[in-house]
Amino acid sequence: MALAVALGRRPTVLVLDEPLADLDPVARAEVMQTLMGEVAETGMTVLLSSHVLSDLENVCDHLLLLSEGELRLAGDVERLVSEHALLIGPADGDEHAVPEHAVVEKRSTPRQVTFPLRDTPHRSVPGPGWEVHDPTVEELVMAYLRAPKPPVAARAEEVAA
Repeated sequence: MALAVALGRRPTVLVLDEPLADLDPVARAEVMQTLMGEVAETGMTVLLSSHVLSDLENVCDHLLLLSEGELRLAGDVERLVSEHALLIGPADGDEHAVPEHAVVEKRSTPRQVTFPLRDTPHRSVPGPGWEVHDPTVEELVMAYLRAPKPPVAARAEEVAA
C-alpha cells in the first residue's frame, strides 16, 4: 500500500529500502514489473536497497556497494561487468600467471580455483584448463563483499577516481 501511495505522488526520486523483502516470488515479480513500468513511463529515479541480489540483477543501471559503512564498488552496471572477468581454472593450475594486482578475491575448492579480476582489458588465460567468463552482478557483489579490505591509501585513491 505504501508503494502505491508513493507512486501516486509521481516523485522524481523514490527511495525504497528492501521493498520486496516480505513478498512471495510471484508478488516480487509483479511489484518489480509495476515499478519498472513507472520508471519507464515517468523517468523517475529509484534508489533501491536490497540484500537479495537477484532482485537487482535485471533492474539496476548503477550499483553502489556498501560494506561496513564503506564504499566498495560503484559505477554503471554494464561498465562494471565489462571491466571485470571471472577466471576459473584447475586447483593444481599455474596461479602465478594470474595478475595479482587485478585479483579481487580467490576462491578455491579441491577441484578448481576462481579469481574475479578487475581492470581486465584483455581476457587471456594462464594455460590449458583455464576459462574466462563475464561475471554476473551477483558474482561481482559477492567477490567484493568477501574480499579483504584494501589499505586505506588504496581506498582513498579509488574513491577519488
